[in-house]
Amino acid sequence: MLVQYNLTDAEMYRVIERASEGETGARDRAIVMTLLGTGLRRAEIISLRLGDVDLTERAMRVCATTSKSVHPREIALPIEVAKELDRYVHDFRLGDTDDDSPLFTSRRGRELTAQSVKRLFDRLKLRTGIRDLCTHMLRHTWATNYNRSHSGTALDLQVEGGWTTSRMVQRYCKVRPLAERRRAPSPFTASRLSMTTAGKRPAEMRPPQQRRVLDGRRTA
Repeated sequence: MLVQYNLTDAEMYRVIERASEGETGARDRAIVMTLLGTGLRRAEIISLRLGDVDLTERAMRVCATTSKSVHPREIALPIEVAKELDRYVHDFRLGDTDDDSPLFTSRRGRELTAQSVKRLFDRLKLRTGIRDLCTHMLRHTWATNYNRSHSGTALDLQVEGGWTTSRMVQRYCKVRPLAERRRAPSPFTASRLSMTTAGKRPAEMRPPQQRRVLDGRRTA
């Protein structure tokens, strides 16, 4: 059984860099970036159609028929993923261009298969030296980074990940690195702010520069 864990930051960027190599580098990089930016499952990324992606609105639709949760969902595309997909679709993608055509295609412009994606990750294992690398590891990485970056609430993460229970969110999210936790605001921050602002009038809670401007306007 594969050991499933999230990639470190250094490993993640190494995977992105190595995916860019070779004849299908532009497509493979776009696949890796999409997995890292959206947390899609392997079956979901294979089933994506051109019409499922709205680069202008930075949105992606996952159909109920391809989702493990059997529920459709919409995902907000990170700007990095939107740029990567725009480059791939307009400059490198092969195949038909109608909305029902697969987003990611083979060298012959055909829909990718599960075996095709497995071969891609087999190549990446060799190039990166990450023995257990797989699509599901990138899903773990996405969930952890979503939490680290405060990209949304726990409910947002549950919805975008296509999970039916919050228990799965806890299973996929890993604790932030110690160095990162040390840089985070103290648990006493909220109470200090509350005590500092307690009893002050709204005008007194504004920054000093803003108070001076307002005072100037009153005396003018």
